[in-house]
Amino acid sequence: MMPLIQRLLCLTLLLLPLSGGRILQPPPPRPCARLLPPEPQSPLPGGGGGQEHRLGQAGAPLSFAVAPGCELTLWGGQASRSFASGKHLNVSLGLEGGPTAFHCSCLEQQGPRETPSEKFVRQHVDPDSKPPFDDKYCNDRISKYSIWKYENNSKQCKPTNMFIHARVQQVTAVCRGSGNYTSNTTFRKTVCKLQKGDPICLYSAREINYRISLTCDNNRKPVHLIN
Repeated sequence: MMPLIQRLLCLTLLLLPLSGGRILQPPPPRPCARLLPPEPQSPLPGGGGGQEHRLGQAGAPLSFAVAPGCELTLWGGQASRSFASGKHLNVSLGLEGGPTAFHCSCLEQQGPRETPSEKFVRQHVDPDSKPPFDDKYCNDRISKYSIWKYENNSKQCKPTNMFIHARVQQVTAVCRGSGNYTSNTTFRKTVCKLQKGDPICLYSAREINYRISLTCDNNRKPVHLIN
């Protein structure tokens, strides 16, 4: 049997004539979003990684299109806004100093979709943050972890979100089976309540110590926070 290295070499030689003497390369990633006039119609690639990238003039409306299956997030100062696929015309972003950084991702660039229990942990369990759990904490964490309310296939500010300051194992232990369960002990929690939702979601914070009530799945994992 032909050794593996020789087989790979033969395959390479067979591909060279098909590629005009060049090693075939995978196609470049498709643009994730594109600026529309009056801005130069430059594509924004998938990723962005929060790199500095000024888009338009500070305070000026911006028009852009986000590719199907993609999501564009723009940052300015300490705030951010996210946009689903489609055209967005003359958008007043309300970001300090204008948008200065972006991140764009598409479904095929992401890993497997999170399970309901993983979504619960992302939205409600925070064992690592340190006080103060104030308004800035709510605004930063909700923005960082993309916690939204979805209605008619569009993202909206979530009216209220609660964070439990405990380890995942402690929260999961409340689930003693499938259904609704209430903890026997109290948990430290931060309630983030929406104060302003246009154009940026802004929240006020309130700390409480109270028992938690959860909806649990068949695997004894929390999937919904009742209170």
